[in-house]
Amino acid sequence: MPSPSPKAIDPDSAPIGETLGSTGEHLAAAAALRESMTSTRARARWYTLAVFAAVGGAALVLIAYHKFGVLFPFLAGFTMVLMVPGGVGPLLLAGWGAATLTLLDTDYAQAIVLGPDGYRLAVYYVLTLTSAFFGGRLRSSKLHTLEREARLANALSRVQELYATTQEFHAQQRAERDLLEGILATSIAGVIVVDIAGAIIFANARAEEVLGLQASDLQGRRFDAPEWRHTDLDGLPFPDDRQPFAQVLRTGEPVFDVRHGIEWPDGRRKVLSINGAPLFEQNGGIEAVVFGVTDITDVIVAERELRARDQRLDQITSVMPGIVYQYLRTAEGHESFPYISQLAERAIGADVESIMRSPTIAWNRVHPDDLPGVMDSTFRSQRDLTPWAYDFRVIDRKNDGQWRWLSGQALPQRGTDGSTIWNGVFIDVTDRRRLEDELRQVQRIESVGQLAGGIAHDFNNVLTTIIGEASLLEFDAEPGGDVAISAGQIRAAAESGAALSRQLLGFARRHVMAPRTVEVTAIIDRAIPLIRRLLRERISLQLDIAGDAGRVRVDPALFDQVLMNLAVNASDAMPDGGELSIRCTLGVGDAESLALPNAPLGPVVVFEVSDTGAGMTEETRLRALEPFFTTKEAGKGSGLGLATSYGIVTQAGGTMSISSVPGQGTVVKIVLPAADGVADVAVVPEKPAADGTETLMVVDDDEPVRRVTAATLRRRGYHVLEAPGGLEALRLGRSLGRPVDLLVTDVVMPGMTGVTLAREYLAEALTTRVLYLSGYPEGTVTQHGIVPDGVELLTKPFDIQELSRRVRTLLDQPVGD
Repeated sequence: MPSPSPKAIDPDSAPIGETLGSTGEHLAAAAALRESMTSTRARARWYTLAVFAAVGGAALVLIAYHKFGVLFPFLAGFTMVLMVPGGVGPLLLAGWGAATLTLLDTDYAQAIVLGPDGYRLAVYYVLTLTSAFFGGRLRSSKLHTLEREARLANALSRVQELYATTQEFHAQQRAERDLLEGILATSIAGVIVVDIAGAIIFANARAEEVLGLQASDLQGRRFDAPEWRHTDLDGLPFPDDRQPFAQVLRTGEPVFDVRHGIEWPDGRRKVLSINGAPLFEQNGGIEAVVFGVTDITDVIVAERELRARDQRLDQITSVMPGIVYQYLRTAEGHESFPYISQLAERAIGADVESIMRSPTIAWNRVHPDDLPGVMDSTFRSQRDLTPWAYDFRVIDRKNDGQWRWLSGQALPQRGTDGSTIWNGVFIDVTDRRRLEDELRQVQRIESVGQLAGGIAHDFNNVLTTIIGEASLLEFDAEPGGDVAISAGQIRAAAESGAALSRQLLGFARRHVMAPRTVEVTAIIDRAIPLIRRLLRERISLQLDIAGDAGRVRVDPALFDQVLMNLAVNASDAMPDGGELSIRCTLGVGDAESLALPNAPLGPVVVFEVSDTGAGMTEETRLRALEPFFTTKEAGKGSGLGLATSYGIVTQAGGTMSISSVPGQGTVVKIVLPAADGVADVAVVPEKPAADGTETLMVVDDDEPVRRVTAATLRRRGYHVLEAPGGLEALRLGRSLGRPVDLLVTDVVMPGMTGVTLAREYLAEALTTRVLYLSGYPEGTVTQHGIVPDGVELLTKPFDIQELSRRVRTLLDQPVGD
């Protein structure tokens, strides 16, 4: 049967299906037979079976001959047909062998060959070989039929497989083509294929849109056509060697994100991002170049706007008094600074880019004592989504490793991915914290000062009464008697209390400065007892005072405070004991000889207070005179001692300097102008006589003070009127019908102050002279602690002799002096 042509085969047609069905039961056998026939091993097996068939056939013939005495040659042929599956060849071999083997039997051979029946031999061979031949033909014909059917079935199966494979291949090709066309049609990038000559051979729809041309216009057009002016991002001509096409042809490698602009003759301009890759021929040469073209004009505009906005943000944040930042922490705990302003570099000495890459750089600059608090507060803010605020210290490694205070504030926002971002600001509050500390010091001093001033006012009133009453009692008592002695002791104790009150007011800076010309030796003699009480037990005091150390014009009480401040500092510098030395000399002042830049010229008095304590470093020495600077532990020093001392000295026209060597001690040098003339001497108390008959108005809200004041003046012969307050004194004065000779009034009183009362008396011509009394005059009749000219002030507590002297002096002065 002729084999069908593959083109004529339809796997779905009925004949092929029926054919396959009719031969189905033979397919396995035919395929096995065909495989066996084409195998060398199978043929060897067939001829081996032929040998066995020959032996078997011969044995059957001999058995039948011996049993029946009759020759049956067909038994040999029947045995061979059954045993040998091959064709004619193996059967003939078996038949020849069976006939030959039969002759090996002696009895049979003699009967056949030597006997009269020799013709039987020929008949036996003929019958055996004929049986083998026809059996082989029969078997061979059947095998050929099966083989042809198997071949046909195999051919049909192969054709069917080929057809199915072809259909599947075409379907896959169609799917791939559809997929590619879909990708090209929907791609956001333009796809262009350019041959090696530079002509465009393919462009998808997006490429047509990007380039502004139809497919028909693009076909054959060169990529570098003159209608397209290639520029860089700044509008300058784009170099030919940087063209993506040239780069791919030159290197044979892909290129990515090559950015350049294209300008059309009508002024339109686009910026493109181009990726390119070569397409190779079978021989390895470049056949064409495929490009992916993306219009990034809007992206470039957005990037430029973003950069401009970032620049504006940097400009704004650069003048802000703080570090503007964004801090991000993911749900897994990863952290970063998406933004941080440039001020961070100046504030903590860290590069901004480094901080944004690794926040650890910033956290490593936080003071170890503050870092746990920063982390804990940030965690709570992230957990509760509450505003974050915290003050902490950071080290500024660009400025000698100084610690700076930052105050952080931020508002958290939760992202959809569970992350938290804080928008906030770090403000450098180093100066503010220092000012706050100083303000707290000032407030503390002011509070103590107000308390001290209030106590001193009331205390001075009490002391005024005690001193006055004791003086009156002493005056009336028999001299040398027990009453006079007791009264004198009471007055002395009260005067000691008055000294303590003045020191309290001096500490509170509520004193009234009353400069006097005093002997230096008198100053030292006055201060030494106070200094000795301030020194530790194991500190010795050494004095070196020149016999004629001169005179200075200072407020003795305030200068006592200066010396005590220096003594306290020296004592604190010698906790294990040492030596404190005070030296005073008279010299000539000039900057070179005294090694002081602001030394007064002319005769000067030099005070040197030195100790053998721990000394100071140069840095500490340079800052020692700064207000609120102290090296003592918190609560053990205000940092005002030296600063206040320096102010008192400079107010007196002098200067002060400090020299120190660590481990060897400190020397404080005070230089004051020497005063001309003689020292002022205190009035020696003496028994006064009644020396006046003028009318006086005494006003004080404190009844004991008013009583003792009035009693003292009455003993002098004066006519004294009393009033407990300003309003009462004003009404009384107006009712007299004539002016009083002197108004003696307290300064601080409820209702109407003494200053207001005096102003009304002078305005209404109710008096021509005023003497103020006060134990707390700051801000009432003084200016910066100094009593102005024309104002007569007697500070409490005072003794009756001083009161009498001041009253008589005022009454004796002509009006207007």
